[in-house]
Amino acid sequence: MFAKLKSVLLPPALVVIGLGLAYGGFTEGRNFKAIADHGKIVEASVDRVTWKEKAVSGREKGFKIEVHFETEAKQAVQATLSVSKAEGQRFRDTEASSVKIKYLPEAPSTVILADAKDESGVMMIAGGVLALVGAGIFVYRRKKKAAEGAEPVAA
Repeated sequence: MFAKLKSVLLPPALVVIGLGLAYGGFTEGRNFKAIADHGKIVEASVDRVTWKEKAVSGREKGFKIEVHFETEAKQAVQATLSVSKAEGQRFRDTEASSVKIKYLPEAPSTVILADAKDESGVMMIAGGVLALVGAGIFVYRRKKKAAEGAEPVAA
């Protein structure tokens, strides 16, 4: 019974996850373009570096840095940035006290590293592919079920 339930839930789950991923990529891309257009570069102080460590293998992942900075309008802002494993380990191991970031003047908590690359297109494509795969599985199963129901029964 549980296998049947998993089988039924797979296509809608793929569609929902895919659409969520595509929307996240769209939002990230919009923010990245706005920051590239009129974002401000500032030196931020690194307060803390956090990461997750796998229990069995001890592998590290999910590095985040907490920073604080002051905007041109003299507003104090604290933000958390996700960084790559290499950058996170560098901040952790060298005790780097500052980092260059870009922020949006109208939304100072929208922050990226100054040298960050826009990877939102990859997120949107991956989300679209997941949604299409989910929809494809759903359509395939419906057609297969309809074809099985239309076949004449041999006497």
